[in-house]
Amino acid sequence: MPLPGSLTPVQRPPKLPIVLCHGLLGFDKIGVKGFVLGRYFNGIQDDLVSQGCRVVTTEVAPSSSISVRAAELREQVSKIGGKVHLLAHSMGGLDVRYMISSLGGHEFVASLTTISTPHRGSPMADWGLENLEVVGELLQLFGMGTDAFENLSQKYCKEEFNPANPDHPDVKYFSYGGAKDFVWTFPPLMFSHNHITKEEGPNDGLVSVRSAKWGIYRETLNADHIDLINWGPRYDAKGLYRDAVEGLED
Repeated sequence: MPLPGSLTPVQRPPKLPIVLCHGLLGFDKIGVKGFVLGRYFNGIQDDLVSQGCRVVTTEVAPSSSISVRAAELREQVSKIGGKVHLLAHSMGGLDVRYMISSLGGHEFVASLTTISTPHRGSPMADWGLENLEVVGELLQLFGMGTDAFENLSQKYCKEEFNPANPDHPDVKYFSYGGAKDFVWTFPPLMFSHNHITKEEGPNDGLVSVRSAKWGIYRETLNADHIDLINWGPRYDAKGLYRDAVEGLED
């Protein structure tokens, strides 16, 4: 984790807007009576703005299918005007890929950078499907569906989603992954970390490095899935997002 004040400034902030896209069970912001208590990308928008970037956040259905979330995302991004650079965490990267390849989103997307996106599915989604009765009941308590689990399964991503959504030649694709030692992983992610380690090796508690690699792979970060959106107690993710936007071409 960078020491306070040691973050490298963005030397060449992109002229095009940066759009942040959240993952499964995500949100733009949470608050009470107009007061913002927290954002999904914790402190990231303000930091990038301080570095000369124009930043837009989006919000889609927390646990709907990729196609539903992608359609909602397209509606929001298309209203920004002109082309944009998208930075997407977790499932958000699949939403954007679908939007680009299947909904004509290439017309207004210059680049996509995915951060710990399960491009080849996640063993935890498969586990969720095997235990859908319990998982489904929990989601229903919060008014959420289970479509996302089916879309994040390894079989679906590898055999259906990826063949149907190839990279578009007009869009540049970059990616980051995370891998953290089990003992330092956010406690609620320890079960999934152990499960994915047995199946696919190094991972961030929800997505393996193997599954996160797509396009030009930038780096494997010593971080878990929560760290990567700047919610970890001992990790400063601002450096990741500064690195991701540095020198993006307009």
